[in-house]
Amino acid sequence: MSKPPSTPLWQIVDAVATLFSRAYMIARARAASCPSPVLRMMARRDHTHWEARMLDRELGIFRAHRTRLEPHRRPQYSPEQRAEILQIMRLRGWSAKQTANRFVIHPNTIRSWIKALKNKKRGRCLLGQPPWNKYHEGVRWLVHELRRLCPEREFGARTIATHILRAGVRISRSTVRRILNEPLPTKPKGKKPHFDEFISMRAIHLMNPKQPNRVWHLDLTSVRFLWLHLRIAAIVDGFSRRLIALKVYRTAPTTDQMIRLFTHSIKGEGKPRFLITDHGCQFQKVFEDRLSHLGVKLVQGRVGSWQINTKVERIFRTLKLWQRLSLMVLPTRSIQRQLNLYREWYNRHRPHTSLGILTPSEAGTGHRFSEAIPVRWRGEVEPSFKVDCDYLGGDPHLPVIKIDAAFRPRLAA
Repeated sequence: MSKPPSTPLWQIVDAVATLFSRAYMIARARAASCPSPVLRMMARRDHTHWEARMLDRELGIFRAHRTRLEPHRRPQYSPEQRAEILQIMRLRGWSAKQTANRFVIHPNTIRSWIKALKNKKRGRCLLGQPPWNKYHEGVRWLVHELRRLCPEREFGARTIATHILRAGVRISRSTVRRILNEPLPTKPKGKKPHFDEFISMRAIHLMNPKQPNRVWHLDLTSVRFLWLHLRIAAIVDGFSRRLIALKVYRTAPTTDQMIRLFTHSIKGEGKPRFLITDHGCQFQKVFEDRLSHLGVKLVQGRVGSWQINTKVERIFRTLKLWQRLSLMVLPTRSIQRQLNLYREWYNRHRPHTSLGILTPSEAGTGHRFSEAIPVRWRGEVEPSFKVDCDYLGGDPHLPVIKIDAAFRPRLAA
């Protein structure tokens, strides 16, 4: 008759430990759900004692493992960890020798850290910068996640900061650059000419209208698709920067085509008080007479100056960046469908810093966001972020960013 195999000793120890653990958890759960408040308080006290004993055992294992290593082979503490050690030392009231024994380092090392506190340069090198204004790691993750989702050139640090501001977190463009480790742009030398050098004082109110649908801007630009040279006309509201119309033409449009584009726009949007254009051949006497018949005053800047129509010129810059990155097919109807899609994205999903982080559609309706709050490391709130990125019409260069931010008060230690 064969002898039955013997059970290993450590298997028996593991089984007994598992049995005691299950029994302890069942007893603690029953005590925690007991109607008596005294028993519930005793259950919480017992659980705290249990957790403290388990943490002591864990720390004992790590400390013993580090003690067996030679001093030159032990891992070095980072500046943040050194600062934490000194804080724990002050909070616990330990001496340098007690602190060194707990963290397995030499007492003279602790004393050198304390001396470094009096030297600003050496203290910053050893202990790092005090994290009073350090942004929360969730904010840093959000910045890098937005860069990963939208890597194109037009989606820069300013746009990332604007989207985060819309989610309720206070952040600046320079902070976004610092988080992304990007070099700061060089500022152009020389003073930029002021608008007063190009525009009379009576036209200043046209540059900053106080209500939507009062001042419109109309201009043309030339774009190239493969071997085709096309013309694109845009009508922009001066108050909300909203793209009212965006039309493509095979050749240079005529005055009649510009009049039809304008009259078609006022049917759906209403009639403006002023229309600003340049001195193109389409905007001469016939065009001005037709606008006067409709009750709209035509305003044109000086010849050779673009400042009075700068809002629509800035939109053309953004449009051309998108056009170079997007694949647009040759038929004019398909290009027009793409431009309509771009106009919808620009009006509804592209925030503007000049509008106070609002989109053109939100600015036109008077939408307001709640005041953004700073989210610091070890601050008063603990943030939780969820970011979603969709693409309008399937175009990867028309991102629709949605950030869900939740803030809960941080529990005091």
